[in-house]
Amino acid sequence: MRLRRLASALAVLSLFPLPLPTSHGEAYEVRWEGTAERPVLTDLESASNTVRWRDRPPATVGLLRRRASEDLERFRKVLRSAGYYGADVSFDIGQEAEDPVVLFSINPGEVFRLESIQWTVPEADRDLLRHFPTSESLGLAQGDPARAQAILDAEKGLIRTLERSGRPFARVEDRRVVVDHRTRTVQVTYILAPGPMAKFGPTHVSGLKSVSESTVRNRLLWRQGEPWNGDLISETRQELARSELFSLVQITPGEELDEDGGLPVALDLGERKHRGAKIGAGYRTDEGPGGRFSWEHRNLFHHGERLQLSVTGSALTTAFDASFEKPDFLRPRQSLRLSSKLADEDTDAYQSRYLESAVTLERKADRTLRWSIGPGLRWARVEQLGETDEVALLALHSFLDWDRSDNLLDPTVGGRLRLQLAPHWDTLGTSSTFVKGGLSYSHYFRLIDKPLVVFAARGALGSIVGAGRDSIPADLRFYAGGGGSVRGYPYQTLAPLAENRDPIGGRSLVELNAELRARVTRDIGVVAFVDGGSAFESSAPHFSEKVLWGAGLGLRYHTPIGPLRLDIAFPLERRREIDDPFQVYVSIGQAF
Repeated sequence: MRLRRLASALAVLSLFPLPLPTSHGEAYEVRWEGTAERPVLTDLESASNTVRWRDRPPATVGLLRRRASEDLERFRKVLRSAGYYGADVSFDIGQEAEDPVVLFSINPGEVFRLESIQWTVPEADRDLLRHFPTSESLGLAQGDPARAQAILDAEKGLIRTLERSGRPFARVEDRRVVVDHRTRTVQVTYILAPGPMAKFGPTHVSGLKSVSESTVRNRLLWRQGEPWNGDLISETRQELARSELFSLVQITPGEELDEDGGLPVALDLGERKHRGAKIGAGYRTDEGPGGRFSWEHRNLFHHGERLQLSVTGSALTTAFDASFEKPDFLRPRQSLRLSSKLADEDTDAYQSRYLESAVTLERKADRTLRWSIGPGLRWARVEQLGETDEVALLALHSFLDWDRSDNLLDPTVGGRLRLQLAPHWDTLGTSSTFVKGGLSYSHYFRLIDKPLVVFAARGALGSIVGAGRDSIPADLRFYAGGGGSVRGYPYQTLAPLAENRDPIGGRSLVELNAELRARVTRDIGVVAFVDGGSAFESSAPHFSEKVLWGAGLGLRYHTPIGPLRLDIAFPLERRREIDDPFQVYVSIGQAF
């Protein structure tokens, strides 16, 4: 009986096995020797299981040896991808202070270089080669290191070239990489299969709820029957995303041509919420704290119409803005915009209460270029140096924007150009007719990818012609200084000054800015900057008058909506009783 009970108990226990004690191996250390440079070693460490699993040492030295041995082939792949096809890698395991030490010996040798880059197509498609880019434009130049990523990127570039030429089914049939260890050179040949010519077939739109289908079709960059161009697919996807009407934009070309040689396109959309509110805040030593609240409806009448209301407040300005935008007005990619602003400004330069309204027509020529023109009316009561003027000006506002940068709030490459011109006509006989214009250009250079280092530069010019300074309302003159101009100097103080040192403003403007931006981690960046500029009494900058410079350092915290900016700036030529020792600026987005 006892034996039967014991057997039953053992049977039950077998269903719930007790944990066995685990055996932990000895902690080990990883070291490196050889001629590999630090960037190469960083890549090897990232690929190494021996490094990655140091906190989980194997139970025996034999298993540790196997782990290190498996790393060697990973190292060879990493080195070959960097152009080191003749690398010598090995390891040894020693003992130090009773702990194992894994010693990797890495000698990459000389980097192999590209000797030739070629591609071939079937005889029937030989005409395609006349329109192909050079290997240099694809990132493969003779004599360059034979890096695997560059070879793969060039392959993608060849496919994109064929897709732009009406070949949606283009592919690389074979990629031949011939390595000559004697001459330390590499020959690369791509065997291309272009596939049949195609044109755009019918586009099927699905997923819409409240946005009209015509609004979507007006944003398509292709028309049925036009030659196929793969770039138009990605550009249309970006265009629809920028409309802020959709949370999902999926464009899928068909898998085969229809009877007319057209390739159907399926456009699947998911609408986002069309109402939204935004709130922002900032701080500047010279202006104090400030904030902005806005509300908008992005699809008011189901055709992408946008109504926006906003309130802005700071120690210097209180403003209420309202605007309405009607897209596709009279023709696709053309908008009608109605705007109005009621504001009260109280700065060291002037006090101004004004109401201005405008009706403008905006046209997008393409993704990078847009222009706008339209009349506006401005009524203002402006006080400066104890004198008050009431003016009513009719203006014709126009601007041209050219933007080839890669990101609105945090650009790293490309440039931006903005040209503004606005003739003003007096309607009350209290001021003169004049023309105000401005030109600014910013450019961004990506110096290093890892870590990301960007050099950014900006220059701006402004001029008012047709009237003397005192005939121009004080709140329309040029001023420099402050967080959006020359950091380190108080807001508007880089301008002609009155005897009491209050700014009067000028008829011309020069601003120069330069920043070196470095991303320390994925979220944190640091910036060093230099700003210079001034406003001048004459309608053209007169450099006999001083241009003042400021410099400083900044911190950036990168978020999905753009970088949070903290800058501290110092005036390099501090003026007595005008300039503080430093200025602090907090806001969202890069300075320019």
